[in-house]
Amino acid sequence: LPLPEYKNLHKELIVRFDKYYKGAYYIEAGKFASIRAELADLNKDSIEIVRADRDLGIAYYRIGRYYKANASYQKAMDMAELLNDSTEQAYLLRWQAWLAWRLYDPDKAIDLITQFKSYVDKLDLGDKMLYQYYNSLSSYMRRKENFPEARYYGDSAVYYARIINDPRSLGVALSNRATYYSLDDTEDLELRIQMVSDALEINLDMKDREQLGSNYGLIAQFYELNEEYPRAIQAFNKSYSYCKAIGDKDREYEVYKGLSRIYNKLNLYQKAYEYELKENNIYRQLYGAENITRILDLEQEIRQSKAEQQINALEYEKQLNHLELNWLRNQFLIFVLGSIIVLGLVSFIYYRRRQRKELESILENEKLNNKIKDLENKALRSQMNPHFIFNSLNSIKSHIAKSKPRLATRYLTKFAHLMRLILQYSRSPSISLQEELKGLRLYIELEQLRLNNDFNYHFDIEDHLPLERIEIPPLILQPYVENAIWHGLINKEGEKNLVIKIRENNEQLIISIIDNGIGRKASQHLNKNKIKKHKSFGLDITQERIEHNAVFPGMTTQINDLFDKENAIGTEIQICIPLKTIQVEKV
Repeated sequence: LPLPEYKNLHKELIVRFDKYYKGAYYIEAGKFASIRAELADLNKDSIEIVRADRDLGIAYYRIGRYYKANASYQKAMDMAELLNDSTEQAYLLRWQAWLAWRLYDPDKAIDLITQFKSYVDKLDLGDKMLYQYYNSLSSYMRRKENFPEARYYGDSAVYYARIINDPRSLGVALSNRATYYSLDDTEDLELRIQMVSDALEINLDMKDREQLGSNYGLIAQFYELNEEYPRAIQAFNKSYSYCKAIGDKDREYEVYKGLSRIYNKLNLYQKAYEYELKENNIYRQLYGAENITRILDLEQEIRQSKAEQQINALEYEKQLNHLELNWLRNQFLIFVLGSIIVLGLVSFIYYRRRQRKELESILENEKLNNKIKDLENKALRSQMNPHFIFNSLNSIKSHIAKSKPRLATRYLTKFAHLMRLILQYSRSPSISLQEELKGLRLYIELEQLRLNNDFNYHFDIEDHLPLERIEIPPLILQPYVENAIWHGLINKEGEKNLVIKIRENNEQLIISIIDNGIGRKASQHLNKNKIKKHKSFGLDITQERIEHNAVFPGMTTQINDLFDKENAIGTEIQICIPLKTIQVEKV
């Protein structure tokens, strides 16, 4: 478009976006942001590309389209970095932090919001941005179940909301402050109900449909804790009407989950089952394997692109060094022809400079090798995630085909929980041993359901081990446990036992996975006579992770065949991991 027409249309689109966004009509607002982004691209308007893509990402975030929100945020951030627009980078960091929180990655959210705070201080963005910082950080601490820190930062958010004299911010801060307790904690329940009631008055006065949907759902949970089930059902229904109107699928999911819980407590199992089905359907839309994989793939592409940029920069620097070296040689020849004294001086300078360049080159090569190794390790973790999901889905398919609907629903609920853990764990280079065992226990329970409790399992853990503080690589034990069940125990007659034994010896964490199955030799014989429909990559990927792991160097595995005289009585897999403990630091 000609520049005057473009500017007029651009202003009209911004006005319409603001109108629909403030009214919580997020789908309509997103359409206007999308048109703005396309026009900005066509007219090469770099500044508007940043703002339009940022607004488009916010609209996608509000309706649960997390993959598209992530893509829009990243496009806007890349352009903002190119323009060196620090203010827009700050705003985008805050929204990227909320997206990480929504995807159950509170550590990444805390890191991003801390970067946001550094921009707030550097640019002096004012008290409103300080309110945003404390309100965000309190929510992320709640997701980590650090409730004292969450309440502290929540009080700070209330303080700054009153300073800026913004009713909506105060309503959000009050309702958030009421949630910084564990889910079943009844402490200060009346006070928390009053906080949310005060927030609802503000929401009703402002006709804030988004916060009305959120806070009716929140007060419904408090009524449920207080065993006031009719009031809880009524509040959940009000929350649903607002969430449905604005397309807020995440809170719609919370409503279905709450109503399913309450009807179960009231022994109205048919209604509980209906809402549980709706809950699982919404969950698949928000956090289904396809969306998770697309988000992980996008982040992998971003990491690879940045690695390539760094490699190109190093190559460019190498070429510059080569040109500089040639120039110095020419100067050396000139000085030789001119003066012996100057020759000696230039030779000395050249020798010192060459030493410094060679040392810098060695250091840069080491740094690049470490970055490449880290990228390879992350790629292996991203391969492990779909392998884990594929095997779990196979278990669900088999069980749904054979079981009753309620048992199948129970299976799906456990699988949904397992999916959430996989998403949370697979994005970090290390997790606590307690978190690893939590996911492993859930996987074993799923396999027990599939195999009609055909085997027993037991965790044998030394009492003095601080499970919540010991670090290990995520999802490292499941492939070995899967192998023990499906190649050792399933073909055995009689009692079948699986033991996971955990010990500490000489600064090493020793994890033994022991089964009383048919043994490796018999298993290999059986598999040789079977027609394989697919090849399992779980153990191969895990072995590569162990070999490439820069966080836990020195990890080893050993397989021991167990015998009673000459008869095989099972297999033991022993995994040795250097003992590392989590250092607890305050944010």
